[in-house]
Amino acid sequence: MHQVNPTTPALRAYVDETGDRGFGPSASRLFGLCAVLVPDELDHELRRTVRELRTGFGIPEGHALHWADHLRARNHDRRRHAAKSLSEVPGVQLIYVLVDKRALAPASDVHGDAALTYTRTTQLLFERIAVAARTWPGGHRRVIAEISHTRGHDHPTTLKHIGALSPHDGFSWRLATSKITVRGAADRDGLQAADLYLGMFNAAITPDKYGNHSDEYLVECLHQVHRDPLGRMLGRGFTVLGQDSLITGQPWWPSSEGRGLPTEPEAAASTEAEGAGRPGPSGGSPRLREEP
Repeated sequence: MHQVNPTTPALRAYVDETGDRGFGPSASRLFGLCAVLVPDELDHELRRTVRELRTGFGIPEGHALHWADHLRARNHDRRRHAAKSLSEVPGVQLIYVLVDKRALAPASDVHGDAALTYTRTTQLLFERIAVAARTWPGGHRRVIAEISHTRGHDHPTTLKHIGALSPHDGFSWRLATSKITVRGAADRDGLQAADLYLGMFNAAITPDKYGNHSDEYLVECLHQVHRDPLGRMLGRGFTVLGQDSLITGQPWWPSSEGRGLPTEPEAAASTEAEGAGRPGPSGGSPRLREEP
């Protein structure tokens, strides 16, 4: 049985959400999570960038930087500056997991269940964080994960669920889940960075009143999205619970990746937690392999 060696180089993971978890008439179409991964030794670069953005935008000390509050649609210059600044932070990789609630089958076990929607999305996210941690350039990394607090959600239950899973590759899973904490966004620059990356994503897929998308911010940072060994993002950096066309149908989606084509065989099967017995989401889920 493998244990996570505390001397293993660390990988920081900052996780924030977008949309709401509800399924009512006024609920958002999407719910999603974004993980910003950065090697521990480069974490100061990410934090410095966020601090400089806060200062440049005149945000008072002790207040969090939020896309929705401080980088609204009319603030194109701010958005462009934030995207360029974050795109230049070395070592960053991004993982998005999205739930397209309109595309979920009514029989889906997460349909209509806000708490389970959050927990299942978190599980899918950490499956991909585990793959990134195991395959990180230079050798595997142990993850120090911080999740932004969500008002009204039972975080202890979600973390208990994550801790109880037993994937086939227990080593990678422990790398990703051995240290997870929940914090307020104002306490962590990395969580504010995750909020901005989610804002860029939403701007790229949400049309304005004229039907136009603002995808230039996400495109600026697209090189940071986590990829498989063949350089493909679907199933690694972008995963959709619903229809892949939410992503692959966008004008900014690279034509070289196709429009919803299956990913490589390794990414085609879900990580099966013992007893879960559920297929992976559309787009494929990377299989965790046991470390020799």
